[in-house]
Amino acid sequence: MEVQNRSIGAFAMPFAAAAMAYASLGGSIQREITPLVPALQSNWLIAHVVTCFIGYAAFAVAGVSGSHVPGAFPGAKERAGTAWRAA
Repeated sequence: MEVQNRSIGAFAMPFAAAAMAYASLGGSIQREITPLVPALQSNWLIAHVVTCFIGYAAFAVAGVSGSHVPGAFPGAKERAGTAWRAA
């Protein structure tokens, strides 16, 4: 897909470059790795991250498959916006 309006990229690129420069060169960023605070040193954090990852993956699969299904049925454009019924 070709983008017709390139001015959005020209507007957003300086902000992205400035954010990356601040993250790389900022003096307030700690250079050493520190351990997690005790509240985050739990197996619940791992379970939370895994279930969130699975949820996002399921949402992505549902979104992609849902965007392809209406085109697979003949006459889907005429029924767009109506409740799906068995034909």
